[in-house]
This record gives sequence, C-alpha cells and structure tokens, in this order.
Amino acid sequence: MIVVQERARAAPLTAGELAELLAARAAELAPAWAATQPNLAARLVAALGEEVDALLLPPMSYDRFLAWAAESDSLHAEWVDGKVVKVSPASTQHQAIVVFLVTLLNLFVARHRLGHVFAAPYQMRLSEPPRGREPDLLFVSAAHASRIGRQYLDGPADLVVEVVSPESAQRDRTVKYAEYEAAGVREYWLIDPDAQEALFYRL
Repeated sequence: MIVVQERARAAPLTAGELAELLAARAAELAPAWAATQPNLAARLVAALGEEVDALLLPPMSYDRFLAWAAESDSLHAEWVDGKVVKVSPASTQHQAIVVFLVTLLNLFVARHRLGHVFAAPYQMRLSEPPRGREPDLLFVSAAHASRIGRQYLDGPADLVVEVVSPESAQRDRTVKYAEYEAAGVREYWLIDPDAQEALFYRL
C-alpha cells in the first residue's frame, strides 16, 4: 500500500497500473492464494474501473489540470476546488440535442453577429467559486469576447446550456445552478429529455 501511495504522488496511476501493483503485492504476501486466482490483474482492473484515474490524482492548479486533460484525450473532466471530477460520456440522445441546439444557436448568433457559440469539450473557468466547468453549450456575447481563450473561457458565459442525464441531474439542478448564479452567468438553460422538460433561468 505504501508503494501505491508513493507512486500516486509522483505520477497519476491508471487502473491497469494500480491493478498490476496490487496483483504483484498479493502474489508476494499470499502466493498460494494468488496462484489460484487466474487473471487477477484483469479482474482488479474491472473492479476498479476508470474511477481510479480521478481518485488517485493529487490536487492540482487549473493550469496543471488543463495540461493533464489535454493528455487524457478520452476523458472529459471538470476542475472543482483543485480536484479533478470525471464527467460521464454523453448518450446518443444527449449528443443529438446538443448538436441541434449548437446548430440552431450558431446560425442565429452568426446571422446577427451577436458573439460566439461553443460546445463541449470547452472549459469555462469561474473565479468565484473557483471552478473549471465544461458545460454542454456556451454562448459568449461580442461584448465579452475578451474572455475567450485558446483552451478555456476565462469568466462566465452569457448563456450556459446543460442537457440533463440521470447521472448529472442533481449536479446540474442544484450545484451548478448555484455556481453559475454566483459567478454571474446571465442565463442558464436546463434541458431534461427524460422528464421532457426545459427550464430557462435568468439573473
């Protein structure tokens, strides 16, 4: 266990690397038992799942988080109080709704030269509270175009849209609602395909 903790401080472990360490330790401490467990490392990977990647990551600055996220192409995550929070992959229905809204809003915004529309993965950095969120859709007005950076939006968007999933419902409806309001997001849309509901909030 000490070896795992030391490795975790030095560099993030994947589920596979942690499983190999645990399997090796099991073989060392209980060789007879380990010998009777075929594919022990593979079974440990399945049990640990991808959650271990985020759990073993040390606290990090926002800049370090951005660099780490850029290296983890298959992983979508957010930054909350210096910690990495993994975001579940989107469903087909979720993606279809986001594509529809991005297409519709982008045409309207471009036609009237109102600003810019972005879709995930694109971070929105909030200073109060300190967060790096990745909304499904963002609109930034022309007046706030200076907030647009190469990797993230430095400040609140004028409009944030979240498409609710069963996994994200509580977070979207309460935690993010409070965060976006406190940060000064002017308008927040919640689209819930399962509940057949669309909620629109304005400051």
